[in-house]
Amino acid sequence: LQEPNDDNDVQDRCSCAVSLSSFLLGNECKGHCGFKIHRADQSTVGSAISVSGRWQASAGSQQSEEFLAEKCDVLATDFEPRYTSLSPDQLRKKIHLRSRSPAFAALLRIRSKLLLKIHEYFMSRGYVHIDTPIITTNDCEGAGETFCISKASSSKSDDFFDKENVYLSVSGQLHLEAMVSGISQVYTISTGLRADKQQSRNHLTEFKMVEAELSFCSDFVLHLIRDLLSNPAIADDLLALGSYSPEGHLDILHRIVEGPSFPRVTYAEATNLLSTKKQKLTGGFSKQDEAFLVCLLFF
Repeated sequence: LQEPNDDNDVQDRCSCAVSLSSFLLGNECKGHCGFKIHRADQSTVGSAISVSGRWQASAGSQQSEEFLAEKCDVLATDFEPRYTSLSPDQLRKKIHLRSRSPAFAALLRIRSKLLLKIHEYFMSRGYVHIDTPIITTNDCEGAGETFCISKASSSKSDDFFDKENVYLSVSGQLHLEAMVSGISQVYTISTGLRADKQQSRNHLTEFKMVEAELSFCSDFVLHLIRDLLSNPAIADDLLALGSYSPEGHLDILHRIVEGPSFPRVTYAEATNLLSTKKQKLTGGFSKQDEAFLVCLLFF
C-alpha cells in the first residue's frame, strides 16, 4: 500500500456497496493484489470506476489504511451484479464471473504465485524447463484413458496428421525422459488430459501437472509449502479460501511444515513393505498401493 497522505489514482470494480445516508460506502477489491479500498461515492456494485485521492490512516478497526476519494468517475455500470451470491457450482458454469468471486480470485492469485515458486525452485537448482507437446502419437501412460483427436470432417484419405491415431497428452514424462539424455535436469508444468468418465479428487479431465527428471519431490513439496505460508502477500488469499476448503486448512499446512521430515523409501523397500502386509502386486504400484504406503508410513 501507499504511504499515508500519498496521492494516487485507482481503477477497479466495486465488489460491494453499503448505503449510508446520502453516500455509498464501497469496498473496491483490486483483482491483482487483493486489498480493499474504502471510499464514499454514488457508484453501485460491479461499477467500473476511476478514483483520485490519497491514502490516510484509518479511523476504523477493520483496516490500517483508507483511501479518501477526492474525485470519482463511473466508467461503466453493472445493472445486474448477481455474481456476488453465486455458489461454487454456479461459478463452474459461468466461467466469465469467476474472477469476481473473492474466494475464486484468491484461488487464482495463489495459483499464479504457486507456479512462480515452482519455476523459481527448479531454476535455482539448474533445471531446464521443457514445453512438452499436448498433441502426441504416444499412448503409453497406462494410468487413464486418452482422447484420440482428428479433424471434424476428416476421412481416411484426408488425414491431417497422416497417422492412424493421434492423442491429447496424458503426461509429459516420456518426453522428459528423452530430453534428460542430453540435458541432465529437466522439468515441465504441462496440461494433462484424461478421458476417464469417473472424475475424482485425484485428477480432473484437464489439469496442470509438475513433472521432473531428476526430481527431489519430498524436498520440493516441503520447500514450496513453507515459502507460500511465509509469504505475507498471499496470507489474506489463503484465508479467503475458507469457503472452498475444509475447516482448519491452514493449520494442516502449518503442521506439514513444522512436523517431521517426509518418510523416504526406495522402490525395493516399498515393495517389501507391501509384501509383508499381504498386498498383492501386479506390475507397478496402483493408486491403492500408493495410498496404503502413505497410511503405513505416516500413521
